[in-house]
Amino acid sequence: MSANDTFKICLLADCEACFCFYDSFVKKNKYMKVSDVMTNELIVVNYSHSIHQIEQFFIDFNVNHIPVVFQDELVGIISTIDLVKFYSANYKNQESIDNRFAIREIMTPNPVVVHADDDIKVAMQILSEGKFQSLIVVEGKKPIGIITNKDIVRMANANM
Repeated sequence: MSANDTFKICLLADCEACFCFYDSFVKKNKYMKVSDVMTNELIVVNYSHSIHQIEQFFIDFNVNHIPVVFQDELVGIISTIDLVKFYSANYKNQESIDNRFAIREIMTPNPVVVHADDDIKVAMQILSEGKFQSLIVVEGKKPIGIITNKDIVRMANANM
């Protein structure tokens, strides 16, 4: 795997400074784990929460991704983007949305996950593919944290 394949976070193609940063970063942090970077103050919801409540959680807690659990096991993830897409397809008024739709109709089921003891490079590779902006960190099937693009940027900034 070339540096270009491995370090896709750089927005500039063939950026030698980014490759140097990546090489330096990997050498400094080759034993860094997901648990070293993840956010472990986790807001979770379940099927009993209304769409309006989830919308309020995004605002109150300033988060963009919330794991959905059933009996303490991860069953999905809902993001602000999921809500925007949902609203644009179904918006009439807030009350009718809460009465007509359930969280399981909006969430992304079976999200891609990582484990706290995974090497941070695993999370970086998945996030760099651009399909997701966050990964839920699980212990078994129980969510224990979240790692986002922002966490990776913070980690990179701290290591520059």
